[in-house]
Amino acid sequence: MSTVANSLAAIKWAVFDNKLLTMEQLLELLKSNFEGAEEIRQMLWRKAPKYGNDDPYVDEIAQWVADVMVQEGRKRKFWMGGTWRVLFVSVSGSQLFEGKYLGATPDGRKAGEPVSNGIAPVEGTQMNGLTAVLRSAAV
Repeated sequence: MSTVANSLAAIKWAVFDNKLLTMEQLLELLKSNFEGAEEIRQMLWRKAPKYGNDDPYVDEIAQWVADVMVQEGRKRKFWMGGTWRVLFVSVSGSQLFEGKYLGATPDGRKAGEPVSNGIAPVEGTQMNGLTAVLRSAAV
């Protein structure tokens, strides 16, 4: 969830709010895995807002992502009856496996790198301590 929230926040921040890139430029960077554009990748990784820092800019996006996932999950019927329940839990190693097969993401993550783990912030992006992480998760 955090990788998705960070990526949507990076698009909003870089393309729409600050007009640092066009969507077409960003898509080309993602296709090329940021090849030859390390400065732009670092800008997206270090300057765009990140989930887990008690920042409403990205925490509201994370809440929207969670709401959409829950709504979509509830539409699906479980084979034993009832509906699916969407959980945001950690499964040991899943962030490595999932990241291995995922291309580059708008938050500055390169193809093949791990994604976020459950509702935890993306590794290396949490800068304001545990209380900020908990406040982001509680939104």
